[in-house]
Amino acid sequence: MPMPAETDARPIGQLLPDRADMIERIRVQADASILEAMRAINDGACEIAIVVDGGGRLVGLLSDGDIRRAILNGFTLESPISDIVNRRPLSMPETSTRDELLAVMGRHSIRQIPLVDEQGRVSQIAWITDLIRTDLRPNQAVIMAGGKGKRLYPLTRDVPKPMLEVRGRPIIEHLIDQLRQNGIFRITLAVNHLRDVIKDHFQGGERFGVRIEYLEEEPDHPLGTAGALGLLTDKPSHPFLLLNGDLMQQVNFNSLLAFHERHDFQATMCAVRYSMELPFGLIEVDGNRLTRLVEKPVHTVNSNAGIYVLNPGVLDWISANESCDATDLLQQLVDAGKTVGVFTLYDHEHWLDVGRKGDYDYACHEYPIGPDQPCGRSPSAGL
Repeated sequence: MPMPAETDARPIGQLLPDRADMIERIRVQADASILEAMRAINDGACEIAIVVDGGGRLVGLLSDGDIRRAILNGFTLESPISDIVNRRPLSMPETSTRDELLAVMGRHSIRQIPLVDEQGRVSQIAWITDLIRTDLRPNQAVIMAGGKGKRLYPLTRDVPKPMLEVRGRPIIEHLIDQLRQNGIFRITLAVNHLRDVIKDHFQGGERFGVRIEYLEEEPDHPLGTAGALGLLTDKPSHPFLLLNGDLMQQVNFNSLLAFHERHDFQATMCAVRYSMELPFGLIEVDGNRLTRLVEKPVHTVNSNAGIYVLNPGVLDWISANESCDATDLLQQLVDAGKTVGVFTLYDHEHWLDVGRKGDYDYACHEYPIGPDQPCGRSPSAGL
């Protein structure tokens, strides 16, 4: 759980899900009719309509209660809203913090408030339920979702590997849901192969309760499992997660981030224990004398889980538009004497790299996430 001071000091608009589509639905012009405003309120399902001028600037708010009172006072559905709109709407700058918004909402006994940019246009809407949450973390996540999934071809011919379905949902949707449950609501997807399938499905993330942005690689210039970080224009101010987009897992990201911060690592990689049983007996000899015999020994190693925490300063090690794998990046840090931690995942965190057909079949039918549903392609692919 983050310290309150870390979150409260940041503009709340950076932590909220992208609501651009909803704001567009509830926006009406100042000369609209009551019927048009009612439709906007109904489409937006948020109890208010935003009234704007020709330049898109906020000039008023209209609630369903305002319309109800107007109808009772003799107005018709064709009447203009200009006579009933609240032309002194309460709004706050988009740079406002959680504490500032909570103070204003408490003082005026309101449940939602528009956030406006420097031109007076609504860029966000904050609800009281957003502000009283205790699980909003200041950390963000970057998911690498641009690979071609060659080992899963032909399943990935028309569908990018992260969008293959497991139990009725794309693999990457399970991952995003895990991040949201751990209080991480700002997510960036690095996309390349069949990127439009991913972008059309997730859009701004509003439908999934998160805020999603995109890093777009050049189609003929893949950047590896870390190189897309060089495309970030808004450098994170807190340690952030870097994850492969083809993982099924139940990692406690709060524990991972706490581990990283507690040990003051520059980077942390997650490891899974991988055991291999040799099919034959192992013998140890001294010269030509037998010293030890072990029948079918089991050899256990730590394997890279494809989940990392990076400090913002690590981005200085990545050149723009140059391919770089996460493993090479961490080796560079180690070679330079930087501290890189290893966070071992427990068995109950059910880590699975869905990179091969057998692993995909296992994820579809045996991975412990809920009712068994058939495998398939994402419906967003239109197939």
